[in-house]
Amino acid sequence: YQRMVPPAKSMNAVAYLKQGIMAILERIHRKDRELLKQNFNSFISENVKLTPKYDTYEELESNPPEADMYLLGSDQVWNVTYRYRPEFFADFAKANVKVASYAASIGHYRYRAEQLEQLRAGLKKVSPISVREESACAFLKENFDLDSQVHLDPVFLLKKEEWKNLAIEPGIKKKYILCYALTNSRLLNEAAKKLKKETGYKVVSISASAKNFAKGDINIFNAGPKEFLGLMFGAEIVLTTSFHGTALSIIAEKPFYNFTAAFYASRTSDLLTKLELTDRIPTSGEKIVMEKIDYTKVSKKIEHCVQNAKEYLNSLKEV
Repeated sequence: YQRMVPPAKSMNAVAYLKQGIMAILERIHRKDRELLKQNFNSFISENVKLTPKYDTYEELESNPPEADMYLLGSDQVWNVTYRYRPEFFADFAKANVKVASYAASIGHYRYRAEQLEQLRAGLKKVSPISVREESACAFLKENFDLDSQVHLDPVFLLKKEEWKNLAIEPGIKKKYILCYALTNSRLLNEAAKKLKKETGYKVVSISASAKNFAKGDINIFNAGPKEFLGLMFGAEIVLTTSFHGTALSIIAEKPFYNFTAAFYASRTSDLLTKLELTDRIPTSGEKIVMEKIDYTKVSKKIEHCVQNAKEYLNSLKEV
């Protein structure tokens, strides 16, 4: 007879197998992971002013950094899908310290009643509120009757040349298609194959983990911020599932396509709607072509948004 395996056990076996494969991949790419960490730590120490390190929230709460204001933001900082993070709402702030936000992102809006209450409580002390998406602005008004302003992600506050000056040029001599996938996308991989066949360009894939979601002729697992920027500025076209991969493609004025999963699509679609670039979210391989983007009009829109952002940030001095 044929032994029937219960679905739950079958699923556990699959999960166990995946876990084992990931452990093997992590071991294979251990040196890459160590170099990746070194590259990020080096970049942070050279370019970012930090407070002392806090190992626990309790340490932060008992001895918070001295400041007149805490500014919260940006990428999914208020996403409470898995748990409420009190540090991301500055719950540690003393009564005499102001709390505001800049381009804060909620991530998505499918929250249970108890999660909405967590958000409501966390946002009580935040004023003024700046968010990154029009959809987040509407969400806060509808659910909590909170007014907010919409501003570009802070990555846009630096100009193209400022980002380019940080970049390390890649040692890739031939023209290439850059793939930066944080999640699996069948369409992205199909697009890479199609464009490679049409152009003869190499496919270069950057992975942020041991698992590579995009298959490349060259696969890079240890690119730090400077190396990432170099690969971005050197590419002929960028294919990505990442919001910031999309944002930096725009800053570098590259042709690009975004394949963000529907669950988190609002972050990207809001940005591309604002910049009139929604055609860069393809629904089929037929729409993916090596076509340059007219960045003259896009740059003017970004310039206007950046000016609004700077006025908002300057206004916080008076709050």
